Amino acid sequence: MDVKDWILVIIIFACGIITLTEAVFFMRRGVYTLRFKGTSRREYVHRSDRCEVYWLYMLLHTCAGFAMIVLGFWIMQLDPTVNGWYAAIRGHFTL
Repeated sequence: MDVKDWILVIIIFACGIITLTEAVFFMRRGVYTLRFKGTSRREYVHRSDRCEVYWLYMLLHTCAGFAMIVLGFWIMQLDPTVNGWYAAIRGHFTL
């Protein structure tokens, strides 16, 4: 892997960690949406006000964070050194 590939992996991991951190903050304070009903007006959705919309945002944000982290690990498999580490870890946990 080239230096550009490693920078891409670091950026992907950073985005995944930031997204998961935002999901934790959303649990405490609610979700602040960007658009509502086709207008540019912002809306603050709290857990007790609109439960289904709140949990949809939470689910999608958490899944996006985990997907970014998994994508980073998947790209890291292209490097032979890291792929060897994965093989050693899998060999350690299998009987």
